[in-house]
Amino acid sequence: MVTLYDKYVENKYIIQPIKYLDNLVSDIVEHKFINIDEEMFSESKEYKNLLNNISKLSNKVASLVNELNINRETLERHLMIDNLTGLYNKNMFDLNMKSMFVSSSEGYIFLLKINNLNQIESMNGTLRTDSFLLTYVNSVNNIINKYKNETISFYRFYGAEFVILAKDFTYSEAVEFSDKLINSHIIETSKNYKLPANIFHIGGAPIDKYGTTDSIMALVYNAYDEAVLNAGNSYKIVEESKISEEVKRVEEKVKHIVEENNFDITFTFDCYSFEDELLIRELKPILIDDEGKDIPIGSFIAICVKLGLNKKFDEEVILKVVEFVRNNKLNYKIAINLSINTISDVEFIEFLNKLVEENEDIMDYILFSITSYTASAYKYEFIKFVKELNRLGIEILIKRYKTKEYPLEELSALNINYIKIDKELTQNIHNDLLKKHKIKNMMIFAELNNVKIIVENVESDKDYTYLSKLDLYAVNR
Repeated sequence: MVTLYDKYVENKYIIQPIKYLDNLVSDIVEHKFINIDEEMFSESKEYKNLLNNISKLSNKVASLVNELNINRETLERHLMIDNLTGLYNKNMFDLNMKSMFVSSSEGYIFLLKINNLNQIESMNGTLRTDSFLLTYVNSVNNIINKYKNETISFYRFYGAEFVILAKDFTYSEAVEFSDKLINSHIIETSKNYKLPANIFHIGGAPIDKYGTTDSIMALVYNAYDEAVLNAGNSYKIVEESKISEEVKRVEEKVKHIVEENNFDITFTFDCYSFEDELLIRELKPILIDDEGKDIPIGSFIAICVKLGLNKKFDEEVILKVVEFVRNNKLNYKIAINLSINTISDVEFIEFLNKLVEENEDIMDYILFSITSYTASAYKYEFIKFVKELNRLGIEILIKRYKTKEYPLEELSALNINYIKIDKELTQNIHNDLLKKHKIKNMMIFAELNNVKIIVENVESDKDYTYLSKLDLYAVNR
């Protein structure tokens, strides 16, 4: 017969210490490093030795996490900052444009490009060319600093190509801004440098919140080309009205496609194991207007959101995938991209509940995909949605993952199934120690949290060879 004393001894010397050690290890996994209560184990040599080993492990993990965080900050700065000027680079521009689209912000984008940089170098010398570029950047910043109440970002893309993103600018403000920039360039740079004629030109276009970065930048470059054709140093700014007319036309096309369910599906970005087994295919809707022209998915979704059709469209996409799975024998999963507006909709969750009830066998072949940026920008909605998917048994993938957008230590609290790493973290990885360190850190996270890591758009054979030696789940090339 088990006595009360036996239960007391069992609880004090077995159950409580085990629970404490279990919680202690769990805290270490979650990067929580607390002081250890050694008095609890003072009466047991075996427990005390185990505790000492756990303490050593905790200190080592804490040191490793600290080192990785320092290296992460260094890498992130390396990836986002131009070395010569200290300006943000194109990577940061692309990230900020995502933010503009998500928030449906308006404004203007300006392309500042210096013609004949080679001629400037021959007239002033190589070292003086760098000095000239820094003077040029300084003249731009002097103008930007006068707009204290405006949100203006300045980027260096390549060589003598610079871009400015001015949030909430109107056409008249864009013209005034460009005029000041041109005059500032001429005044500031002509003081100390020999310059050819007509080298300063600016092209500007409004941000079409229903477009894409590529489509908007195409307008910006066209405007710049028109400015170059003008006599002297000049600028060309596109008016908002010209964009609005095109938007209305596209809206009608999008409305017709969604309401009539007039689209098909195909697949892109196939993910294979390093043994060439097809594992995941990313779905791509085929969106063609009545003129037979493709509609960019980014523009299409943005307009769907504006018209309140995003949930209907996403549901129709899912139903088409369910039908595809039912009619085809698959040995891979299909990833379906969802917008933040859809996953935040209560009715969509109800739709998923019914879908799982009626197609439980089909859902094993389907997973949902959310961009890293969206997950970060809308954390509350994302976390809530992940919990719903966990409850329903549906897998979730974070795509274009960047640690800066959603730190690993925060992701560890969620039950994420897949992470597809943004290509900028693996490009030239075979020759980049910082990137190698970052990926290894992610592999540690994946092992601790049962997450499958995917790398995207691996083009280099050397990168592929290096990555193939890691315990990665899949790759697309």
